[in-house]
Amino acid sequence: MPVTFLVFGEDDSDRKAIALLVKAFLNNNGNVKIKLLRKPAVLGREAIASGKRRKMAEVIAGFYRGFSKTENTYVIVHRDCDDIHPAHESCAAELELELKSLGVEDAIAATPCWEIESWWMLFPDAFKNVRACWNHINYGSTDVGMIRNAKEVLIRDLRPTTKRESCRDFKEDDGILIAEYIRQNPIILTKIRAQSGSFSDFRRKVQAISV
Repeated sequence: MPVTFLVFGEDDSDRKAIALLVKAFLNNNGNVKIKLLRKPAVLGREAIASGKRRKMAEVIAGFYRGFSKTENTYVIVHRDCDDIHPAHESCAAELELELKSLGVEDAIAATPCWEIESWWMLFPDAFKNVRACWNHINYGSTDVGMIRNAKEVLIRDLRPTTKRESCRDFKEDDGILIAEYIRQNPIILTKIRAQSGSFSDFRRKVQAISV
């Protein structure tokens, strides 16, 4: 049965990367449609007191109601945890329960610990295909969800010790290229050695959907 995913997130690069991961998880199934929605931006926990997050959820629920009238629709909401494992569990539960309270029965939260860059650490071979001059990385069997400030750690670890002037640092939008490599080579999902509970939970929820 054709399925439409509405993807909301913190910014455009994260939304695009999440969409590509969904395609990889579902083996690029042709029955899957993905729509990236720029508004509303997904807000963090600090927005609870001001009521902004509730308003965000109401807008998302409005999109869901509109699409679900004619399509088998799921909502994916991305927000970095900015905390270590297992913070993603409570972070995801908060987002999903709030949306459910507004009638969004089919919501899936993508809540990376510490942030989405830790997910890219699971795929060391993808980086050399994006930028050959970067250092080779391999986090072995590390729980990357326990790495604080994952983006800064990844930038540092990829930075070459020589010829740095001709090799730029990793940037957030490089995550799109990593995710595209995963989409094109979904077999690498079976070769993950490092651990990430937030990645595994998100993947499990998406793959549980019948398409």
